[in-house]
Amino acid sequence: LAGLHASRSASGTKNATTATTTELNRQLTTDWYPVTFNLVYELPQFVAYFQRKQQEIEAQENVEDNGGHIDSSDQKRCSDQNCPRCTFYRVREEPSELRKALNAAQRHNIWILKPWNTGRGFGITISNNLDQIIRLCDTNPLIASRYVTDPVLFYRDDLNASVKFDVRYVILLRSVHPLKLFVSNVFWLRFANQSFDLNDFDNYGRHFTVMNYREDQELKHINCDEFIQMFEQQYPSVAWSSIQADIFRLLVDIFTTACTHPAPKGITASPQSRALYAIDLMLEWSSDGSGEGDANIGLKGLPATHRISPVVFEINYSPDCRRACKYYPEFFNHVFGCLFLDDPPEKCNMTQLV
Repeated sequence: LAGLHASRSASGTKNATTATTTELNRQLTTDWYPVTFNLVYELPQFVAYFQRKQQEIEAQENVEDNGGHIDSSDQKRCSDQNCPRCTFYRVREEPSELRKALNAAQRHNIWILKPWNTGRGFGITISNNLDQIIRLCDTNPLIASRYVTDPVLFYRDDLNASVKFDVRYVILLRSVHPLKLFVSNVFWLRFANQSFDLNDFDNYGRHFTVMNYREDQELKHINCDEFIQMFEQQYPSVAWSSIQADIFRLLVDIFTTACTHPAPKGITASPQSRALYAIDLMLEWSSDGSGEGDANIGLKGLPATHRISPVVFEINYSPDCRRACKYYPEFFNHVFGCLFLDDPPEKCNMTQLV
């Protein structure tokens, strides 16, 4: 739904010839979804956006080459001495090259290409090469989404490395009109197996988190309660409850939008029908007063205060729940009770959103 919404907006963008990519982002997408193009019928618009972004990057580099270099240290680039992002990198003593790359995350033109006729992570490519992206359009029907270059990382003691991770929430839709929406209190974590950086895009263990369908990759499992404790230890100034509140708000926004219009634009109301969805999110560092993906410089070039923003990258209907059944044997009993027996949320380990 979010991808189609972004695509429809892209075709009707006003003042596209003069707007910067940051200004275009506000017209092309929402806060919780990276700017996205359907390359089947929006390839020219994508090429124009890509080239404009590249011109902005080169212009900024020219400014710095001519003596306008800005100190990229955390203290100079962030106005908050207790910024959770900057504190994380100082405590973990991440390599200076990684910090430098992340500090300039908004100056990357990296895209993730996904076939929209496959699943389980098959056929996904990450690239910053326009020629390669255009050639890949001949292999599958693709969407191109801005790659999250400044993700919130999780430190894995077993690897002695900070890695990417994503979060999956299970959503239950009991009714469309009126909207009755629930979310399971059990959420799922998926972790990369190598330390994160912005190189080596073909390295699956570094840039991807779906490991349960690959025999050559280890699946790292941490239950959600344990994860919350570990996350708050790594980011002492951040409460997971506040992040989850933001996630719940965007879930309501998504399904309210999806149920506003009749089919085929929206979800059809049917008293006999129920639905189970899974939504996959990442957490991204953004800053107050800046555009989408601009994680360091705030409004009017002032130092920014970093904050955590959830970013949706996929919504699945009737998802694979094998892990849920393995670790929580009562999972589908709770799902059935919530959807068909109208059991109260607390009995089903659910939270009612609407």
